[in-house]
Amino acid sequence: MEWGRWGIGVIGLIWLGLLNPATALSMPPLPKLVQRPVPQNQREAEQQLLELANQQYTQGQLTQALSTLQQSLATAQARNDRQATAQILTTLGLIHHSLSQYPQALEVLQSAVQITDSLDDLQGKGRALNELGVVHRKLAQYPEAINLHKQALQISQQVGDRLNVGRTLNELGAVYTELGQYAKSLEFQQQALPIVRQIGDRLGEGRVLNSLGVIYGYQGDYAKAEAFYQSSLRIRRELGDQLGEARTLNNLGVVYDNVGNYAQARAFHQQALKIRQAIGDRAGASLSLGNLGLTYINQGEYTQALKYYQQALAIARQIGDRASEAYWLASIGSAYSYLDNYGQALEQYQQALVIQKAVGVKPAIGHTLNSLGAAYDSLGQYSKALEIYQQALEIYQAIGDQAGIGRTLSNIGGIYDSLQQYTAAATAYQQALTLRQKIGDRAGTGATLSNLGAVYSKLGQYPQALQLYHQSLAIHQEIGDQAQQGVVLNNIGAMYERQQDYTQALEYYQRALGILQAIGDRTGEQLTLSNIAAILAQQGQSELAIAFYKRSVNVTESIRQELHQLPRVEQEAYLQTVAATYRALADLLLIEGRLLEAQQVLELLKVHEIRQFTREVTQAGSEPGISLNPTETTILGQHGSLIALGQQLDRCKRDQCSQLSQLNDQLQGLTERYNQLIQTYEREIRRRRAEDDAFLDPTKVAKLREIVEAQPY
Repeated sequence: MEWGRWGIGVIGLIWLGLLNPATALSMPPLPKLVQRPVPQNQREAEQQLLELANQQYTQGQLTQALSTLQQSLATAQARNDRQATAQILTTLGLIHHSLSQYPQALEVLQSAVQITDSLDDLQGKGRALNELGVVHRKLAQYPEAINLHKQALQISQQVGDRLNVGRTLNELGAVYTELGQYAKSLEFQQQALPIVRQIGDRLGEGRVLNSLGVIYGYQGDYAKAEAFYQSSLRIRRELGDQLGEARTLNNLGVVYDNVGNYAQARAFHQQALKIRQAIGDRAGASLSLGNLGLTYINQGEYTQALKYYQQALAIARQIGDRASEAYWLASIGSAYSYLDNYGQALEQYQQALVIQKAVGVKPAIGHTLNSLGAAYDSLGQYSKALEIYQQALEIYQAIGDQAGIGRTLSNIGGIYDSLQQYTAAATAYQQALTLRQKIGDRAGTGATLSNLGAVYSKLGQYPQALQLYHQSLAIHQEIGDQAQQGVVLNNIGAMYERQQDYTQALEYYQRALGILQAIGDRTGEQLTLSNIAAILAQQGQSELAIAFYKRSVNVTESIRQELHQLPRVEQEAYLQTVAATYRALADLLLIEGRLLEAQQVLELLKVHEIRQFTREVTQAGSEPGISLNPTETTILGQHGSLIALGQQLDRCKRDQCSQLSQLNDQLQGLTERYNQLIQTYEREIRRRRAEDDAFLDPTKVAKLREIVEAQPY
C-alpha cells in the first residue's frame, strides 16, 4: 500500500521559522521624536519615557512598551503637540501589531496619517503609511498593503527620506514573499540593499540581508540563505543588536532544520533562546522554544516537541500575543497528530481556529485548516477532510498565497487518491507540482512527486512512477527529510509488489521500516509492517506473515488506545482504514488452525464502546493487541536488529567511516543467523502440517470467519 500525504510537517517548518510575527522580517528601533520647545524638566521626563519605551521594545517587553508610550502620548496631547502625537501614534501602531492587536494598530496609524496630512508633514505621513501597510500584510490584506507601501515609497522618495525608502522597499519585498512571488520579492530587496548601504543604515542592511536569506530559504537554496544570514549576523553582532542577532540565529536554525542537520539547528535555536532570555525578549523566547519543538518533531521525538510547544504557548498567553498563541495551539495539535492522538489534535486545532478567526489572519487559518484536514484524512473521514481542504484553498486563492495553494492542492490530491479517483488525484497533484516548481518549493516538490508517482503506480504506469519516485527521493535525501524518505521508500516497495517483484519490494519496505521506526512514526510503521506481511503471505511463508501482521496490529492498537475519547463514528472511520490488516491476519490464523487467536483478532475490530477491550486489558495489566509466541518474538527481534545494523551500515557508507568492513561482516553474520532461524521455523511448520488435521483448506476461510465472528468472545 502507498501513502504520503503530510498536512503538517513541512508547513510548520517554513511558515513558523521564517514568517512568524516575531521573527525574520525584523522591526526597526523606535523612532526618536522631534520635539517642540518645552520646559527643561518636562522635556527630560518625556525623553526618559521614550528611552524607556525603546528599551522595553528592543527587549521584547511589548506590553510594558505600550504602557510607556501611552503615557508619552498623553503628555504630547496635553501640550497639543500634534507632530509629536502623530509620531508616537505611528510607534504605537508598530507595538500594537507586534502584539497582534490589529484593530488598535489600524486605528492609531490611521489617526497618525490624518494628523500628518493636516500638518503637511510628508515625512511623517510616509512613515505612518508604511507601518499601516505592515498591518495590512499581517492581516493578509495584500493588495491594500502593496498600495499603502507604494504610497509611502512615493512620498518618501519625494521628500528624500531615504531611510524610509529603504524600509519601505524591504516591506514591499516582505509582502511578495508571503504571496510566494519570490522573484518580485528579490527585486525589491535588491533595490533596498544599495540604498541602506549608501546612507550607512547598518541596522537596515542587517535587516535586508536577513530578508534575502528568507527568500532563498523558501526557494530551497539553503546555501545562499545561510550566506545571507551569516552576513546579517556579522552586522548585527557588530552593532550590538541583540534582538536582530537572535532573529538571524533563529533563521539559521531553520536552515539547518531544512537540511536535516538537527544538532546544528538545535544549537542555533538555543543560542537565540539564550540571548532572548538574557535581554528579556519574551516574544522571541516563545518563538525559539517553539522552533526547538519543531526540530524535535523533525527528528520524530514528538513527546519532547510537545514540552517545548507548551512552553512557547505559555509565554504567548502571558504576553497577550493571540496570533502566536493560536500558532502554538495548532503546533501542539500537529504533535498530537504525529503521535496518532487525533482526539487531542482535533481539540487543539479547533481552539487555534477560534483565535485565528477572531484575530483575522487568513494565512494562519489556512494553515490550521490544512492540518485539521490531515487529521480527518488519517481518521478515514475523507469527505470531511475534502470539505476542510476546500475551505483552505478558497482562503489561499483569495489572498493569492501561492505556497498555500500548492500545499492544499497536494492534500486534495491525496483525498482523491484515497477515494480511488485516480484521474482527479493526478490532476490535483500535477497542478500542485507545477505551482511548487514555479515558486521553488523543493520540499513540497519532493512530496508531490512522490504522491504523483503513487497514482501512476496504481494506474499500472510503472516506469513513470519509478522515475517520479527517484526524483522525489533525491530531493528528500538532499534536504535531509527522514520522514518523507520513509514515505517514498515505502511507495517504491508497493510499486514493485504490484509487479510481483517481491525481492525488490521487501528491500524497499525494510529500508522504509527502519526509518519510520527510528523517527517514531507509528502510522507509517503499521502500514509498512502490513506490507511486508502481505508479501510473505504471497510467498507462502504464512507463519512469518502472521508475526509481521501481529506486530502491525499491535502498533495499530497502541494508536487506538488514544482514540477512545473520540465519538464512535470517528473511531469507526479510523478502524476502516486499518481493518484489512486485521482480516488478513485472521484469515492466516484460520488457515493455520489457530482459531482462538483468529477470534481474538476479529474481536479487536470492534470499537472500544462495544467490546470494552481497552478497559479490560488495562485492568489486567496487559498490553493492547494480540500476543506473540516466543518464536515470533525472536524473529521480529532479530529482524529489527538487521534493519538497525543496515541503517548503521548505510550511514557508514555515506560518511566513509573506518568501520565499514567490520559492519559488513556483522551484517553478514546476523543475516545468516536470521535465515537459519527462519529455516528451522519453517521446517517445524511443515512437520506440523503433515501431522495436524487442524490446518484448514484456504477455500473455507470465508465461511469459518463468518462463524467465528458470530461467536461471543
